[in-house]
Amino acid sequence: MDQYAIVLTGSFGDVLNATPIAAQLKKQSSDNQVHWYVSSRCKGALTNNPYVDKVIVIEAKDKPSSTIPATQKALKIAKEKGIYKKICTPAPYMRKFWNEQKHM
Repeated sequence: MDQYAIVLTGSFGDVLNATPIAAQLKKQSSDNQVHWYVSSRCKGALTNNPYVDKVIVIEAKDKPSSTIPATQKALKIAKEKGIYKKICTPAPYMRKFWNEQKHM
């Protein structure tokens, strides 16, 4: 079983648009585990999603500028766990974090 982390703490629409990533990871192997790090204001987008095994809520203020600190916090937590085969930040505006991702 491989575990993957998706870190996307931005807007509700960005989270919805990235859900096919979780579906694809599950399609590769039903044993894969997908953990999603999301802001508190967007967690509803992942409620009852059959492709997401665990939703980790990162507290973020209700303003766009809170996305960067929330993402930094989520990446730090995910890396410290040391359990993920891959950690990804799939939104284009998260490009500044792409070098910090853990690649396969």
